[in-house]
Amino acid sequence: MVVWQQACSCRDAPCYPRRVGWGTLTAMTSREDLPPYWEWMYPTLRAVKALGGSATGREITDQLIDAAGFNDDELAVTYDTRDKSVLVDRMD
Repeated sequence: MVVWQQACSCRDAPCYPRRVGWGTLTAMTSREDLPPYWEWMYPTLRAVKALGGSATGREITDQLIDAAGFNDDELAVTYDTRDKSVLVDRMD
């Protein structure tokens, strides 16, 4: 199981969920390995602020993905019933 925490070292830097205690990823990433949607609320506000106070949904999602440093395997996790990234869906 992956433990997530809000990583924030100061008030001016964006806070994004970060993995705690991860070594090398040896198994395929699953939905349970990704941060839940409620952990994206504050980072979303910080991303909008970083983007000048106004942004489209796509710009915010791109900012969150870039800042949190998710890899292609994590972005590739989709739902069984639809072809949408679980990670992106939780950010939207």
